[in-house]
Amino acid sequence: PYKPRQSFVKAVKRVLQSLPKETLREAHQLFLSEHDHTDAYLSLGSFSDLRPSNALLQSHMTYRNCLCAYHENINLLIKPLSKYIPWPGLHSLQAFSSTLVCCETNEECMFSQCSLCANNFENKIIKHATNFIQSVNWYQWGLK
Repeated sequence: PYKPRQSFVKAVKRVLQSLPKETLREAHQLFLSEHDHTDAYLSLGSFSDLRPSNALLQSHMTYRNCLCAYHENINLLIKPLSKYIPWPGLHSLQAFSSTLVCCETNEECMFSQCSLCANNFENKIIKHATNFIQSVNWYQWGLK
């Protein structure tokens, strides 16, 4: 079914305004997952064109541009892991960390010392694994 561009504009603005921490690509993926029941499709370019001015691009948010080896190694692991664990939280570092911890600013949560989220990896990620025999290969940054 055909949907007018106006309804896409409203939906895109709603998604982008509700997720200011997400990158444009992550917000686009969320938009597509929320509207997968329709036959209409909105490309990333069109989604970007409809972006409201108050939704900042990742390039304007320097605190989200960490390229340290630690964070990049997690990013390099998430992509191949997502092929074997069909779970929506495995599409970005932000979604992955949000799944694992109660509060990303709480040191206890980030070091798995929080009693509420210490077992989230087993409870939310591992339980969705479909193939425990398949080995997962990935690259990671290291020091020489």
